[in-house]
Amino acid sequence: MVLDDSQPSPSQVAEPEQVRATPPLPRRLWRGFVMRERFSLTTGGILCAVLTLWLADTLHIPAAPARAGSLLQQSAPLLAIGVAWVALIGGAMISSVFASGVHYDGGLFCAALGLAALAARMGPARFALFNAHTPGVYLLLALETLILGLGIVLAWMLLRRAAQAGKLPLEQAADPNDDPDEPLDQKLLATAAQIILTLLGVIFLVQTDQKMQTLCGLFISASLAALAAHHFVPARPSIWFFCGPFVVAIIGYLSQFFWPGEWMIGDPRGVLAPVTRAMPLDYASAGTAGALLGYWTSRRWQLERQG
Repeated sequence: MVLDDSQPSPSQVAEPEQVRATPPLPRRLWRGFVMRERFSLTTGGILCAVLTLWLADTLHIPAAPARAGSLLQQSAPLLAIGVAWVALIGGAMISSVFASGVHYDGGLFCAALGLAALAARMGPARFALFNAHTPGVYLLLALETLILGLGIVLAWMLLRRAAQAGKLPLEQAADPNDDPDEPLDQKLLATAAQIILTLLGVIFLVQTDQKMQTLCGLFISASLAALAAHHFVPARPSIWFFCGPFVVAIIGYLSQFFWPGEWMIGDPRGVLAPVTRAMPLDYASAGTAGALLGYWTSRRWQLERQG
């Protein structure tokens, strides 16, 4: 029998189809959710952003938009922190009406997106340095990071309690015999992996303090870090991953406090300088949302593999 060389073999035909069927990883993160889930998260995020901006504008937080520095540098720091907490907790509760069909902590994702609007309204990090007189400003930023992180954790705990009470869907286990109480060392290992990978991503992606770059760089870094960390250490729940960006921020701020660079001109130097180009609000918003997205995606892929 004579083979016709003009006819392509099945492997030659299948290979281009396979290549075309595999989209880039960043697109797969979002396309892993069905249209209804994307619509719910988008709607909840827009609603939280509108409510956050309305609340900030009504209370004049900040007094000088786009060049305000940090929340604790405002003339009324307690009011500024209160606005952020109300936006986080209130936004998470309200948007859970839309986003609870995705995950019980979907409302937290939406609230974090809404908080990004406040981060953009505050302006880049250089103004926090311009408003300071000593490197002690980095201790102030570390304190603000802790306060915002506490608000994120509180909002998550309220959503988790609502899920345990049957008002929101519980997280689906990858295996019917999966023990939710995994060893603590595995959870800490997952958090450590999240911290290291997020730190590396921020160092490469956040080269200026322009707000769009800091928010996008943090979101991408945290989401890819959570995706990889959960793939190798499949711990749960999500708190072990979205707390990673806060630790990264504190590490960066403390490093600049002990080894300050050209902070007086608003341009920190050093290996960890990119970490300090992002403000605490950036980590609380883009860092939290990115880590949640990466965690959800990895969990979904895990369920598909074991299903």
